[in-house]
Amino acid sequence: KQANLELKKAQNEIINAVDVFKLAVDPKNNDHYLAATGSGLYERASAASGWSQVRPLPAHDFQYTTAYAVPFDPADSNTFYVGAEGRVYKTADGGSTWSSVSVNGFVTDIAVTPGGSSYLYATTRKTGYTNGSVYRIAKDMSSATAIKPAGDFDYNAVVVDPNDSGYDRVFVGGGNYFGTSLLGKIYETTN
Repeated sequence: KQANLELKKAQNEIINAVDVFKLAVDPKNNDHYLAATGSGLYERASAASGWSQVRPLPAHDFQYTTAYAVPFDPADSNTFYVGAEGRVYKTADGGSTWSSVSVNGFVTDIAVTPGGSSYLYATTRKTGYTNGSVYRIAKDMSSATAIKPAGDFDYNAVVVDPNDSGYDRVFVGGGNYFGTSLLGKIYETTN
């Protein structure tokens, strides 16, 4: 059965960016949003406010760097993660300060495990000089470990099974952006 939902422009919808890649809704405040865009990260702090660009990262020119992925940490609204080219960033204070860890490729998705786990997962797609991969990243940004061998494949989506008590059951999906004959695939962790 098809739902009859009307899609209309959101209130205060203007973002000064060419592309919007991902949106995130604060799990503790449904009026607080983040947008990963071609011009960095944007935030709408309340239903009455407009979108504003989040302060750039100090170590990189984040203001003009494409943000491809953005989730909130489910345990804390001031903690969120941003996926860009070659890096996953974390803020624990709403964007005032940042830490990061290096990965290969463009970060296409990030899945944050619930508060009881100290990891998150990120997928990447290949670039002209790297292959796509899947990473298990420490939430404190101290390490990133490739858990799927890099290959001529773009990993585009990741989700953690919330019913797995150890949060180690992860599903990853992908395909290929650049016209090869590779079909889309879904992977599941086996441990």
